[in-house]
Amino acid sequence: MPEKQLQQLAFQAGIGIYPLSDYRLDYFESSQAQLSIGFGGIPVHVIEQSIEQLMDCWGIQKNHPSTTTK
Repeated sequence: MPEKQLQQLAFQAGIGIYPLSDYRLDYFESSQAQLSIGFGGIPVHVIEQSIEQLMDCWGIQKNHPSTTTK
């Protein structure tokens, strides 16, 4: 999925992420989305919940430790 589309989905979920392409000076487009996620001002105990919310809005399933094999 393109960076801008991932950013829009996150924005609709109330999560701020930033495409690294916005900061590139050479305007190179990577074949993979590259994003910056800021945790400043977010209490530590809320970070995991926020990551899970981001995964949900992108349709990524979480591997629960109880179901992961080693």
